[in-house]
Amino acid sequence: MRWPIFLATLFIITLCSLPFAVSDGEPFLVVGRFIHGPNIVHKNMFVTTQIYNTGNSTAYNIKILDSFWKSNNFTNIRFSEIIVDKLEPGQNFTHVTTVVPTKSKLYNAASAIVSYHTESDPTEIFVYSNTPNFGKFRIYRPNEASDDTTYNFEWVTFAVIIVLSVAFPVTSYIQARSKFSKIYLSHRKGRVEKN
Repeated sequence: MRWPIFLATLFIITLCSLPFAVSDGEPFLVVGRFIHGPNIVHKNMFVTTQIYNTGNSTAYNIKILDSFWKSNNFTNIRFSEIIVDKLEPGQNFTHVTTVVPTKSKLYNAASAIVSYHTESDPTEIFVYSNTPNFGKFRIYRPNEASDDTTYNFEWVTFAVIIVLSVAFPVTSYIQARSKFSKIYLSHRKGRVEKN
């Protein structure tokens, strides 16, 4: 669960630093792709592709070429070749694809390819997205997903650590209190007898 947050943070930092590296008058597209939803066979998975124009001019005829999801391992509920006419500087475009995995296994995710051209040059420029989850993600069968013993082990370990960190000081306090109360009472009893 921590990796998507880390990747999103890294992506945002990259977006903030890129305008300083772009030459004047050129569009510069940054593409990010993220996988959301349960990674379970026959359940909807959402693939978000985000395109940001961090350059100084408009990008034209932007196409998302994403053939990874067209294999026999996925059923495409909603996917088509996406074409955006133009993307002004500072604008972004987000496309969400819904796919359904059909096989349980470890996948090597490929980058999405985005092509565009500038106003002055009709030659296509290709940009590649990040690979989600460092290029690998696992699809589980429904019975594998519900039998997550690692998750239970983490909570048991957490509970044991909390109990031990509270139990030791409490038992030490109780033992010290009973020991010093006996000493105090015996010392006090000795004073009463002397008077």
